[in-house]
Amino acid sequence: MLRSIARLIASALTAASLTLVAAGTAQAALFIPAPTAPGSVRAVVMSASSVQVNWVDRSTNETRFIVRLNRSDHVFDFNGAAVAGSGTRTALNLTDIAPGAYVTTVCAVLPSETQCGMHTTFTVGPPPSANTAAAPSQLSFTRVGAGTARISWAHPGGAASFLVYVASPDHPVPMLAATVAGSERQADVFPLLAGVSYRVQVCATASGATGLSCSAQLNVAFPLGF
Repeated sequence: MLRSIARLIASALTAASLTLVAAGTAQAALFIPAPTAPGSVRAVVMSASSVQVNWVDRSTNETRFIVRLNRSDHVFDFNGAAVAGSGTRTALNLTDIAPGAYVTTVCAVLPSETQCGMHTTFTVGPPPSANTAAAPSQLSFTRVGAGTARISWAHPGGAASFLVYVASPDHPVPMLAATVAGSERQADVFPLLAGVSYRVQVCATASGATGLSCSAQLNVAFPLGF
Protein backbone atom coordinates (compact mmCIF):
# COMPACT_ATOMS: atom_id res chain seq x y z
CA MET A 1 0.00 0.00 0.00
CA LEU A 2 2.74 2.45 1.00
CA ARG A 3 4.66 1.60 -2.16
CA SER A 4 1.60 2.37 -4.29
CA ILE A 5 1.16 5.75 -2.61
CA ALA A 6 4.84 6.55 -3.10
CA ARG A 7 4.61 5.65 -6.78
CA LEU A 8 1.58 7.92 -7.20
CA ILE A 9 3.36 10.85 -5.49
CA ALA A 10 6.45 10.33 -7.66
CA SER A 11 4.35 10.27 -10.83
CA ALA A 12 2.56 13.47 -9.85
CA LEU A 13 5.85 15.25 -9.10
CA THR A 14 7.32 14.12 -12.42
CA ALA A 15 4.26 15.38 -14.33
CA ALA A 16 4.40 18.72 -12.52
CA SER A 17 8.11 19.07 -13.34
CA LEU A 18 7.47 18.35 -17.02
CA THR A 19 4.67 20.94 -17.05
CA LEU A 20 6.97 23.58 -15.55
CA VAL A 21 9.74 22.75 -18.02
CA ALA A 22 7.30 22.89 -20.93
CA ALA A 23 5.94 26.21 -19.74
CA GLY A 24 9.45 27.59 -19.35
CA THR A 25 10.35 26.38 -22.83
CA ALA A 26 7.23 28.00 -24.28
CA GLN A 27 8.00 31.28 -22.53
CA ALA A 28 11.57 31.19 -23.82
CA ALA A 29 10.36 30.49 -27.34
CA LEU A 30 7.89 33.38 -27.22
CA PHE A 31 10.41 35.92 -25.93
CA ILE A 32 11.49 38.21 -28.76
CA PRO A 33 13.79 41.14 -28.03
CA ALA A 34 12.29 44.55 -28.68
CA PRO A 35 13.50 46.38 -31.78
CA THR A 36 15.94 49.19 -31.23
CA ALA A 37 14.56 52.55 -32.32
CA PRO A 38 15.89 53.91 -35.63
CA GLY A 39 18.44 56.69 -35.35
CA SER A 40 19.91 59.62 -37.24
CA VAL A 41 16.63 60.50 -38.96
CA ARG A 42 16.97 63.00 -41.81
CA ALA A 43 14.51 64.60 -44.20
CA VAL A 44 15.82 65.89 -47.53
CA VAL A 45 13.40 68.07 -49.50
CA MET A 46 13.72 67.05 -53.15
CA SER A 47 11.22 69.48 -54.69
CA ALA A 48 8.20 71.61 -53.85
CA SER A 49 6.14 68.44 -53.36
CA SER A 50 8.54 65.60 -52.53
CA VAL A 51 10.88 64.61 -49.70
CA GLN A 52 13.23 61.75 -48.94
CA VAL A 53 13.20 60.50 -45.34
CA ASN A 54 16.21 58.39 -44.38
CA TRP A 55 17.41 56.81 -41.15
CA VAL A 56 19.87 54.29 -39.70
CA ASP A 57 18.39 50.86 -38.96
CA ARG A 58 19.48 49.80 -35.45
CA SER A 59 17.57 46.54 -35.04
CA THR A 60 17.69 43.09 -36.62
CA ASN A 61 14.18 41.85 -35.90
CA GLU A 62 11.79 44.54 -37.15
CA THR A 63 8.95 43.50 -39.46
CA ARG A 64 8.62 46.92 -41.08
CA PHE A 65 9.18 50.62 -40.49
CA ILE A 66 6.62 53.38 -40.11
CA VAL A 67 7.52 56.84 -41.39
CA ARG A 68 5.15 59.22 -39.63
CA LEU A 69 4.58 62.76 -40.89
CA ASN A 70 2.89 65.06 -38.39
CA ARG A 71 1.35 68.23 -39.81
CA SER A 72 -0.59 70.73 -37.72
CA ASP A 73 -3.91 69.32 -38.95
CA HIS A 74 -3.19 65.64 -39.53
CA VAL A 75 -0.84 62.68 -38.95
CA PHE A 76 0.20 60.61 -42.00
CA ASP A 77 1.79 57.14 -41.79
CA PHE A 78 3.78 55.37 -44.54
CA ASN A 79 5.17 51.83 -44.46
CA GLY A 80 8.82 51.04 -45.15
CA ALA A 81 10.14 47.52 -45.73
CA ALA A 82 12.27 45.78 -43.11
CA VAL A 83 15.98 45.42 -43.91
CA ALA A 84 18.41 42.64 -43.10
CA GLY A 85 20.98 43.23 -40.38
CA SER A 86 21.48 46.57 -38.70
CA GLY A 87 23.50 49.73 -39.17
CA THR A 88 22.17 50.30 -42.69
CA ARG A 89 20.99 53.74 -43.75
CA THR A 90 17.54 53.23 -45.24
CA ALA A 91 15.47 55.71 -47.28
CA LEU A 92 11.86 56.19 -48.32
CA ASN A 93 10.89 58.67 -51.04
CA LEU A 94 7.54 60.45 -50.59
CA THR A 95 5.99 62.38 -53.47
CA ASP A 96 2.95 64.58 -54.16
CA ILE A 97 3.04 66.04 -50.66
CA ALA A 98 0.89 69.09 -50.05
CA PRO A 99 2.64 72.29 -48.96
CA GLY A 100 3.21 72.66 -45.25
CA ALA A 101 5.54 72.20 -42.29
CA TYR A 102 5.99 68.63 -41.05
CA VAL A 103 7.59 66.81 -38.13
CA THR A 104 8.72 63.31 -39.14
CA THR A 105 9.47 60.30 -36.94
CA VAL A 106 10.63 56.81 -37.94
CA CYS A 107 9.49 53.75 -35.95
CA ALA A 108 10.62 50.10 -36.02
CA VAL A 109 7.71 47.67 -35.70
CA LEU A 110 7.18 44.20 -34.23
CA PRO A 111 3.72 42.60 -34.06
CA SER A 112 3.61 43.31 -30.33
CA GLU A 113 5.58 46.53 -30.02
CA THR A 114 6.70 49.69 -31.79
CA GLN A 115 9.88 51.65 -31.03
CA CYS A 116 10.11 55.19 -32.39
CA GLY A 117 13.33 57.12 -32.76
CA MET A 118 14.28 60.77 -32.91
CA HIS A 119 12.34 63.17 -35.10
CA THR A 120 13.25 65.93 -37.52
CA THR A 121 11.36 68.71 -39.27
CA PHE A 122 10.99 69.85 -42.86
CA THR A 123 8.83 72.14 -44.99
CA VAL A 124 7.66 71.45 -48.54
CA GLY A 125 6.11 73.87 -50.99
CA PRO A 126 7.19 77.33 -52.04
CA PRO A 127 8.22 79.65 -49.22
CA PRO A 128 5.74 82.29 -48.10
CA SER A 129 5.48 85.42 -50.22
CA ALA A 130 3.75 88.76 -49.69
CA ASN A 131 2.52 88.62 -53.29
CA THR A 132 0.03 85.76 -52.96
CA ALA A 133 -3.47 85.32 -54.30
CA ALA A 134 -6.46 85.13 -52.00
CA ALA A 135 -7.45 81.68 -50.79
CA PRO A 136 -10.36 79.95 -52.55
CA SER A 137 -13.56 79.62 -50.52
CA GLN A 138 -17.07 78.12 -50.60
CA LEU A 139 -15.93 74.74 -51.90
CA SER A 140 -18.65 72.35 -53.08
CA PHE A 141 -18.90 69.28 -55.28
CA THR A 142 -21.28 67.53 -57.65
CA ARG A 143 -21.09 64.07 -59.14
CA VAL A 144 -20.73 64.35 -62.93
CA GLY A 145 -19.99 60.74 -63.85
CA ALA A 146 -18.94 57.36 -62.54
CA GLY A 147 -16.18 58.08 -60.06
CA THR A 148 -15.86 61.77 -61.02
CA ALA A 149 -16.53 64.77 -58.80
CA ARG A 150 -16.64 68.36 -60.05
CA ILE A 151 -15.12 70.62 -57.41
CA SER A 152 -16.30 74.26 -57.48
CA TRP A 153 -15.10 77.27 -55.51
CA ALA A 154 -15.36 81.03 -55.22
CA HIS A 155 -12.45 83.43 -55.69
CA PRO A 156 -12.18 87.23 -56.01
CA GLY A 157 -9.69 87.02 -58.90
CA GLY A 158 -6.00 87.61 -59.40
CA ALA A 159 -4.91 83.95 -59.30
CA ALA A 160 -2.54 82.59 -61.95
CA SER A 161 -3.71 79.00 -61.41
CA PHE A 162 -5.48 76.70 -58.99
CA LEU A 163 -4.10 73.42 -57.64
CA VAL A 164 -6.58 70.79 -56.43
CA TYR A 165 -5.30 68.32 -53.82
CA VAL A 166 -7.12 65.11 -52.83
CA ALA A 167 -6.48 62.83 -49.82
CA SER A 168 -8.09 59.51 -48.88
CA PRO A 169 -7.81 56.97 -46.03
CA ASP A 170 -5.43 54.88 -48.19
CA HIS A 171 -3.31 57.90 -49.13
CA PRO A 172 -3.67 60.39 -46.26
CA VAL A 173 -1.09 62.86 -47.60
CA PRO A 174 -2.92 65.11 -50.11
CA MET A 175 -1.92 64.44 -53.73
CA LEU A 176 -2.11 66.90 -56.60
CA ALA A 177 -5.17 65.81 -58.64
CA ALA A 178 -5.75 68.74 -61.02
CA THR A 179 -4.30 72.08 -62.12
CA VAL A 180 -6.49 74.69 -63.86
CA ALA A 181 -6.02 78.28 -65.01
CA GLY A 182 -6.72 81.20 -62.69
CA SER A 183 -9.84 82.08 -64.68
CA GLU A 184 -11.47 78.75 -63.80
CA ARG A 185 -13.69 78.14 -60.79
CA GLN A 186 -14.06 74.38 -61.05
CA ALA A 187 -12.11 71.21 -61.79
CA ASP A 188 -12.96 67.51 -62.15
CA VAL A 189 -11.18 64.93 -60.00
CA PHE A 190 -11.26 61.16 -60.56
CA PRO A 191 -11.31 58.22 -60.06
CA LEU A 192 -13.19 58.34 -56.74
CA LEU A 193 -14.62 55.18 -55.20
CA ALA A 194 -18.13 54.98 -53.78
CA GLY A 195 -18.23 54.62 -50.01
CA VAL A 196 -14.82 56.28 -49.51
CA SER A 197 -14.51 59.66 -47.80
CA TYR A 198 -12.07 61.97 -49.60
CA ARG A 199 -10.70 65.32 -48.46
CA VAL A 200 -10.25 68.02 -51.12
CA GLN A 201 -8.34 71.30 -50.86
CA VAL A 202 -7.88 73.99 -53.51
CA CYS A 203 -4.83 76.28 -53.50
CA ALA A 204 -4.35 79.49 -55.52
CA THR A 205 -1.09 80.73 -57.04
CA ALA A 206 -0.33 84.29 -58.19
CA SER A 207 1.86 85.47 -61.07
CA GLY A 208 5.37 86.19 -59.86
CA ALA A 209 4.59 84.82 -56.41
CA THR A 210 6.19 81.84 -54.70
CA GLY A 211 3.50 81.19 -52.12
CA LEU A 212 0.20 79.31 -52.11
CA SER A 213 -3.10 80.31 -50.52
CA CYS A 214 -5.23 77.28 -49.73
CA SER A 215 -8.88 76.77 -48.91
CA ALA A 216 -10.35 74.84 -46.03
CA GLN A 217 -10.79 71.13 -46.70
CA LEU A 218 -13.97 69.76 -48.26
CA ASN A 219 -15.21 66.23 -47.54
CA VAL A 220 -16.29 64.42 -50.71
CA ALA A 221 -18.03 61.03 -50.65
CA PHE A 222 -20.31 59.10 -53.03
CA PRO A 223 -22.82 56.70 -51.47
CA LEU A 224 -22.43 53.00 -52.24
CA GLY A 225 -24.26 51.99 -55.39
CA PHE A 226 -23.30 55.11 -57.36
